[in-house]
Amino acid sequence: MAVILDKPVYKMLLAYKQTTGTTDKNGKEEDFEFLYDDLWLQDSVVQERVIKLNGTWNVFLVFIHMDNPFLLIHRFIKTQYSLQKAELEAVYMRRLAGKDQRGTLSLNTEKFQLCRN
Repeated sequence: MAVILDKPVYKMLLAYKQTTGTTDKNGKEEDFEFLYDDLWLQDSVVQERVIKLNGTWNVFLVFIHMDNPFLLIHRFIKTQYSLQKAELEAVYMRRLAGKDQRGTLSLNTEKFQLCRN
């Protein structure tokens, strides 16, 4: 079965195609502020997390600011099928991503001010 378009319908389709790419709004400067405010990552502690989800081991890295532990970024890195490979991948990725490759930077948990009642 062949579909035949007449000229008005074809023009309407072309006009619609040209407007679909321009329906997005331009971002404001404050929308991109998180991209520029990344200097705190230089002094961040990197910790790895290996979590089992849906039968696979997922590796995450958590970047935590040393002075303000509430400022953090949690990023998915990779999926592995064995725990040993996931843990090894997590250690290597932590050492690559962190400023302190030996892992001597530590987090002061007293800054969280948790009430353990």
